Amino acid sequence: MTIPTGISGFANLALNAVKTQLAKYPSSSLKDIYKSFYQDAYGPGHLLADPLAARRYFDAELAQLTGHGPYGIEPCGIGHNFYRVDLGLVTEGRVDAEVFFTRFLQSMVDLAVPEVALWSRQWYEVLGSLEPVSHLIQNFEQDAKEIAGMLEQGKLEMRHSERYHRLYDPHYRIIRWEYAKLLLIQ
Repeated sequence: MTIPTGISGFANLALNAVKTQLAKYPSSSLKDIYKSFYQDAYGPGHLLADPLAARRYFDAELAQLTGHGPYGIEPCGIGHNFYRVDLGLVTEGRVDAEVFFTRFLQSMVDLAVPEVALWSRQWYEVLGSLEPVSHLIQNFEQDAKEIAGMLEQGKLEMRHSERYHRLYDPHYRIIRWEYAKLLLIQ
């Protein structure tokens, strides 16, 4: 992951990314913010350990998905590496399912993911940048403690909060930016 040099530059980018997320998803918890930054650093690797299972899950989700909008792409975290690409692009016929899934698989080829210690430092830099908006994030302190405990155990992955799922009904895949933009120009 390429991080701008200087904590102030990175902190500013992180704060702006969180403000953008809160503008679009005002009920985001710190867990949801963490997930976004984690996705930008690690991509969809945890979903691609078994590509056949990933494909079955993809097909099953598409079969159940009905128009939920908005359909498009949005950066994860600061957006240097990965974007969330909504499955509605497929169900609405804007992107072919085979092409979409291929881009999803390609997103992990030759990806250098950060070590746990580096990721933890980066997350704490993000967390430190959030003071100006922490009052807008529900359960901020509680989630911060839960995330810290998780990181201390060497665990990295986190699901969206129940509130986020209920309010925003997310259906997307994480795709590397260079492949996500190709989906838009089909």
